[in-house]
Amino acid sequence: MKPLTVALMAADVVGALLVPTLAARLLNGGTAAMSFHTMTVTALQMLAASLVSGCCAIGAGYCCSVLAARVSKDMRDAIYVKSLDLSVYSWLLTLVFLVFVCINLGITKIVAGKNLEVAAARQEAVGHLTGAVEECYQGRDVIKASNREEGSATRIEGLTEDVRAVAQKADFLTNCINPIIRMFNRFSQTIVALLGGGMMLQGTMSIGVLQAFFQYMNQVGEPITEASFMINSMQSALASAERTFAMLDEPEETPDPAHPNVVEEPVRGRVEFSHVRFGYVPGKPLMKDVDFVAEPGRKVAIVGTTGAGKTTLINLLMRFYDVDAGYITLDGVDTRTMSRHGLRREFGMVLQDTWLFGGTVAENIAYGKPGATREQIIAAAKAAHADFFIRTLPKGYDTVLDNEANNLSVGQRQLLTIARVFLADPAMLIFDEATSSVDTRTEQAIANAMNALMADRTSFVIAHRLSTIRDADLILYMEHGDIVEHGTHERLLEQAGAYAKLYDSQFA
Repeated sequence: MKPLTVALMAADVVGALLVPTLAARLLNGGTAAMSFHTMTVTALQMLAASLVSGCCAIGAGYCCSVLAARVSKDMRDAIYVKSLDLSVYSWLLTLVFLVFVCINLGITKIVAGKNLEVAAARQEAVGHLTGAVEECYQGRDVIKASNREEGSATRIEGLTEDVRAVAQKADFLTNCINPIIRMFNRFSQTIVALLGGGMMLQGTMSIGVLQAFFQYMNQVGEPITEASFMINSMQSALASAERTFAMLDEPEETPDPAHPNVVEEPVRGRVEFSHVRFGYVPGKPLMKDVDFVAEPGRKVAIVGTTGAGKTTLINLLMRFYDVDAGYITLDGVDTRTMSRHGLRREFGMVLQDTWLFGGTVAENIAYGKPGATREQIIAAAKAAHADFFIRTLPKGYDTVLDNEANNLSVGQRQLLTIARVFLADPAMLIFDEATSSVDTRTEQAIANAMNALMADRTSFVIAHRLSTIRDADLILYMEHGDIVEHGTHERLLEQAGAYAKLYDSQFA
């Protein structure tokens, strides 16, 4: 390559010198004294010399670039080969560096583990503070009525101080790891410099090898430092996700059968509990042997003291939980062989705590039956004895309710939920303390709506006010999860048992 490059460069120079010489001959000879043939030949010679000179210049430039690339490659190869010999000349320095790398990794592990604990404590403290703030907001009227504003504020301040303290500690641990790692990197570089300097004085290491070693220390140490910082920072994210993971790890409902059974239409509404056994905690049964039959179109009342298992019985009926033993059937079909969706669509529920969402009155009534017409919505409201107060609202059925429906009374909200069930037109009904939070007049209005709704439907009514269930076809009195008495109102009074005592306590 070198001879060719020299030859091309020489040819370029000769061509460059030849062009002016030919031009001078052409001018000195005079155009008049020269024949046309001589002039043409001289001009062609000048053109040829220029062309050859240009081509040689291009070739020389290409050869120079190739030569420069090869020189660069040889230099890189030489540097790489030299780096392979580095451990031979500086194994002691390498050992020192690896010791400090292990120290850095150990510090990262210790600090990261501590940071995870503190970050989890911070999330817990924030959760307590958020819950307290929400609790105070929801109970602000009670707090004001009890003159407990100062105590409530003191409690919030204490929780806020807890969050500040644990957050300060967490932030310190997150931010201190990087300076600590860098400090130990400087220690390692200092020791390497001292050892390397001594080796240079002894003549066992050159300054080039020492400089190269420092470069490799920086190239390896900097990623370790950044990785340590990232690992430490990730602990906060992991702590934030712990509660989410805990929820995801909770056992899910047993899946519905692949080919669920369905109740033959029309649904009659015969419900049977056969020797049902259930407990929320394994090994601690709440219900030991619940056995009864609700005939189609009958009204079944469930009464008992607080914690007797009334709501649990309804939860089992709706398959919010599955029984541990025994079975529950609907028109002869075991509810466990049905899909939950297919079972629950046969029931309409009116609960003590009404639930209304932000939207219009009409939208809330139609929640159980999307696509219902305005005429159907109004008819359901009239059947629930709710139409009279809805029309007194500013925009009637188009009045917008907030999330808590604060612009309605408790009784009005309850009537809207009954209207919702009227519109859905389920085969069976469940009322859970539907009139426990209203006055006597409103209770009578709700009772009239409930009676109209329960006509020819199997109904389950949980009630504390026994006056609302005296006309029930079957009354179940529960204690400690089991049915201890059952029968009609008159029959249970004749037995003079637990139900009669509860009745006398309310009407004595």
